[in-house]
Amino acid sequence: MKAKTTIIACLAIILVLVAAWFLFFRNPIHTSKMSESKPNQYGFQVGSKTLGWSSHGDRNGYIFMRDVEPSGNNLPLWEFALTPKRHFFEITRNDLKCEFYAMNDPRGSQVFGTAWDGSTILVPEGQMFFARLKANPLTVYVVRLAKQSGHAGRCTMQIEYRVY
Repeated sequence: MKAKTTIIACLAIILVLVAAWFLFFRNPIHTSKMSESKPNQYGFQVGSKTLGWSSHGDRNGYIFMRDVEPSGNNLPLWEFALTPKRHFFEITRNDLKCEFYAMNDPRGSQVFGTAWDGSTILVPEGQMFFARLKANPLTVYVVRLAKQSGHAGRCTMQIEYRVY
């Protein structure tokens, strides 16, 4: 009986370790911070590109669909989609098979409402959204505005993201 209990306990530990690997190590959560008071900081490094960000009040900010780097010529770069989910563990691969909206998409205001500006969306602290590069639609970044504080022009922000 003792041998059977030991085998079951070992199998349970292996199962927990495999589940932890899938949840935490296969798609780690990356953190990126920025401060508007630092010169030449245009947004967050997400993958190989900059995800442009600007504060709007204490607890929300604008994310940019255009290339905000000086050499980017403000060309369309990112596409976005919203999710009602609030935690990374809630996101499944099926959630990522959704409609994305690019800069100046006429349908954007129907989906994002007053948060849509044509080249930016307004994101409150805690909001999750999906982002992908127009040039690489197969890689999706699940992004969460984790923290924002301060006043316009001197705001600090932090995002968390996972790559799928």
